[in-house]
Amino acid sequence: MSRRAIHRALGIAFCLTICMALALAVSLSAGSSCAAAIAELFGRPPANSITFWGHACFYIDIDGYGIVTDPAFGDRLFLRWRRVPAPPRSSYGRARLILISHAHPDHLDLDTIAIFPGGVTILCPEPAAGLISERGIDAKVMRPGDSFEYPGGKVVAVVAKHAGSRYGVRSLTDGSALGFVIYTPYSTVYYSGDTNLFEGLDDVGRVHAPDIAILNISGHLHGKDAVEAARRVGAGTIIPSHFGAYGHLFWPEQKLPREYDEMLEGLGETMVLLHLGESLYLDPESND
Repeated sequence: MSRRAIHRALGIAFCLTICMALALAVSLSAGSSCAAAIAELFGRPPANSITFWGHACFYIDIDGYGIVTDPAFGDRLFLRWRRVPAPPRSSYGRARLILISHAHPDHLDLDTIAIFPGGVTILCPEPAAGLISERGIDAKVMRPGDSFEYPGGKVVAVVAKHAGSRYGVRSLTDGSALGFVIYTPYSTVYYSGDTNLFEGLDDVGRVHAPDIAILNISGHLHGKDAVEAARRVGAGTIIPSHFGAYGHLFWPEQKLPREYDEMLEGLGETMVLLHLGESLYLDPESND
């Protein structure tokens, strides 16, 4: 190889090295900026509040005790692709209790619950517990009417009308899918899980009289049925969920719950829409 060719090769190699270094610097800078933005979006959930983390996942803080509903942070869950960031581990470092409503992949993500702090307690119906135990993780089986006490309150399992197995489609009221009522010193919160409109919602309102109801607005409960479900439960505040994180195939995530306008017309100021990372205080007076 001639001296001129060697110099030319060295020059190209030097340019490539500089380009790679610049690309790496840009990548690191972008990654750092992205991580900072995610940390700012989620941060540490406010004390004594309900914080929305997308789809059916809420972080409920009660005097520093963290309760999380249906955490699912995977990039892909069956036919759903995550379109928004997942909360960083620092956001749920104080989680002590996980509530799993049923075993469908978008509500029970085994990889997600595996990264929660050690010592966290998982409450779930029997089909979900079987799947969780296969991963070597302990879970407490809950049946309708069962309760679990935590510092400052208790959680009561209530029946839902929904398929409870991993890929089940038939909606049943056999306890294989659950909702949960969370008693706190500040208010009582009902998390519906996935459910159809059915008479069990009347029982939730009559027996537990929740102040706040988190309703999963999905193909099973939406529009007029969701409005009627809210009426039966009787809560003064309705938080819609089951949107805001996952899209199907090439479609983006839903920015709003299904048939949002119809629900807004039927529920008015009773409905409180939380976007990703937003919170509502458990004490109604704190939200004024």
